[in-house]
Amino acid sequence: MKKLSKKQISAIKYLITRSPDGSKFIKQILWHLLDKSNGCTRNVAFTFKEGEEYQRDFVKSHSSTFSSMCSCNGTTHLHQIMDAAVANGFNFSLHYGSYTKDGFSSLGQFPGMKPPQTTKVHPKWAPMRFTIWLTDRSYGHESELTLVRVRREQLEDIQLDKPDLYPLIEKSTYPQGDNYPHALPMNVHGPLRRVCRNR
Repeated sequence: MKKLSKKQISAIKYLITRSPDGSKFIKQILWHLLDKSNGCTRNVAFTFKEGEEYQRDFVKSHSSTFSSMCSCNGTTHLHQIMDAAVANGFNFSLHYGSYTKDGFSSLGQFPGMKPPQTTKVHPKWAPMRFTIWLTDRSYGHESELTLVRVRREQLEDIQLDKPDLYPLIEKSTYPQGDNYPHALPMNVHGPLRRVCRNR
């Protein structure tokens, strides 16, 4: 399985950042999964659910923006970008639910419905939760999987204006503004300007 280069990962991060469909928080999750995937060679997943760190409406609203990023009616087309950029089949996917000791559970997705082969009824209430995968098969089916544990504050510390496309510039103290990195600030001179021009 061929590993993506650091520059390839940075390019995918940049495209994710420029998406008008996804929320900032969802983009930060996708960046983190890319970082943990070892160049899209390790299957990884992250679950965020209603509870101590996340409110129910927060989980619901942000998860829906991921769907917008993947929709053919959106403007991002994340799945198609990943198909074109990653030759080994790695892609993102999302589903309601979380992992338990018995495997993946979407308990509570359809309140009142009886699960197959049981007389038990789904509870009327369950924590709102979604899992996002970056795996070689959708939803991590039949894949060796690493569940990523990370605090919300750590995700929110991810700086989406620094995808590492221009490492020297991103590490500089010059303000980039909303249009980064389309234009180099006019007050950048010398080596930094030459680096940018030569790319």
